[in-house]
Amino acid sequence: MRFTESPLAGVYTIDLEPRGDDRGFFSRVFDVDEFEALDLETRFVQFNTSFSRVKHTFRGMHYQLGESAEVKVVKVIRGALLDVVLDLREGSPTFGRSFSAELTSENRTMMYIPHGCAHGFLSLTEDVEMMYFVSAYYDPENERSVRWDDPTFNALIRPSHGRIDYYDGVRAVAIGAVLLVHWAARYTPYFDGGYIGVDVFFVLSGFLITSLLWQRRDDRVPMSQAYLRFIRARILRLYPALVGLLVIGTCIVGLMGEPVSFPEAARNAGISMGQGATWVYALDLGSTEPFGQTWSLGVEWTFYLVWPWLIYLWRRRGTSARTAGWCSAGLAVVAYVTALPTSAIWFYFAPAPRFSEILAGCAIGLLLQDAGGRSRPSRPWAELLGWASLALIALWTVVGPGQYTSAYRYVGFPLVTLASVGLCVLPSWAHHTVVERVLRLRPLVLIGLASYSLYLWHLIALQTLTPGRFGLPFIALGLVGILFTGAATYLSYRLLEAPRFGRSSRGPSPSGLRKARSRRRASSSQQGRRRAPGRTSSPGRRRRSPSTTPPTHRRSTARGAPRP
Repeated sequence: MRFTESPLAGVYTIDLEPRGDDRGFFSRVFDVDEFEALDLETRFVQFNTSFSRVKHTFRGMHYQLGESAEVKVVKVIRGALLDVVLDLREGSPTFGRSFSAELTSENRTMMYIPHGCAHGFLSLTEDVEMMYFVSAYYDPENERSVRWDDPTFNALIRPSHGRIDYYDGVRAVAIGAVLLVHWAARYTPYFDGGYIGVDVFFVLSGFLITSLLWQRRDDRVPMSQAYLRFIRARILRLYPALVGLLVIGTCIVGLMGEPVSFPEAARNAGISMGQGATWVYALDLGSTEPFGQTWSLGVEWTFYLVWPWLIYLWRRRGTSARTAGWCSAGLAVVAYVTALPTSAIWFYFAPAPRFSEILAGCAIGLLLQDAGGRSRPSRPWAELLGWASLALIALWTVVGPGQYTSAYRYVGFPLVTLASVGLCVLPSWAHHTVVERVLRLRPLVLIGLASYSLYLWHLIALQTLTPGRFGLPFIALGLVGILFTGAATYLSYRLLEAPRFGRSSRGPSPSGLRKARSRRRASSSQQGRRRAPGRTSSPGRRRRSPSTTPPTHRRSTARGAPRP
């Protein structure tokens, strides 16, 4: 079995390691030694099952108080569900945060939920059947529940790939600005400032990736192993869709003969594959058409070759997230100031100046890790922050000057960076604001989900379907380009992006297994007698700190039989 700790301490996803042949397979779903090696619960008093006939049935969020608090291990037998855990452990650094993972009968992934956490799940298919182990008997007097949409906790139901709908909405804003500068600015006197969509992407990238890096518990593995695991995840996340663009795009250019010859397109595809487009443009060595948009991927790739090492070093030395955040903010300022004297082309395309935007996102992602007990702006101020950030980005997109101007360098660049930071922190400052609800609208979320593929493909049609092509009028040619881009984006997302990429794992070490077996042998003669049916607490030792008892919330009306 492979154990992967989630951003919530003590919550694990467990992947089975089946051994099979043409007849089928065999796999363990529970092993005392492996659970004890990670100091997980090993005594379970009930194995329960639950069946949901209708798709999108939600059950939860349930937990029990005091000595009746449960540990659960959840597994899907048929269908698929979204399993959700809400941290209610007082004193926990992730109190009030939630984590979700998609458990299916195909991936056979299980979820381990420790004491003090509320649990619920959403069925994603018809006829979902699941089973779960519990370490304590059902106790209606101590059962409590939390609404799935309780604004106190921001317990969002979200997909297992870790995206929050709100941030997909921010991505939609960013890609919308990019589309306007490339598609609309050619035919109107407006939207020359839409290039700032890339700035928003950079800040959001730093914020999300650094938050995940910091929350991961990689202290038990060598830094080199953690780093290689991160790079592997980046490759699996970025390269399938990128390779699809480069291969198919080169063939399209070869057939169309525009905007470059086939040999040039193949050469530029190789440069983009090696993340070198950013240097071609920064050093003014030419272009990488029709793949010029890949320069921004090269910026991020260069940054993340180095950044994880610094995160790992801070974590192993015990540096607080607050200190690391302020250091990142200082590095962002230094990167920006030192880039000001450079040429306009270097400032826009080179990795070093852009690092300041990514570092700004990194800084706020780290500072928010330690923001649990600190005062936050009131809701009206949070609303004002959200609308001001959106308005600034929209205003610069519509009437902002070109990317090579001094106005962008000294005004637009820092202002858009700050506006992007404002959008990143908004959900942490106030839940369910109007801005958040707007950015979580389904059309924006869908655009944000496919924003990477849309960014990759949005220039191909524009560069190859030139006026007069196929004898079509201008409007018809534009419609063909939009349909082509939409179809290519959809196929790229569904076939190359949507699969789950780079799932990391960590299991107990061999030494940990030996220690667990030794402890079990030493204590085998002292194991307690079997539980009497009437008792309400789990036998055996309790792996629970004094601060893990959750606060009291609305009491469930259920009585008698345990709730599913």
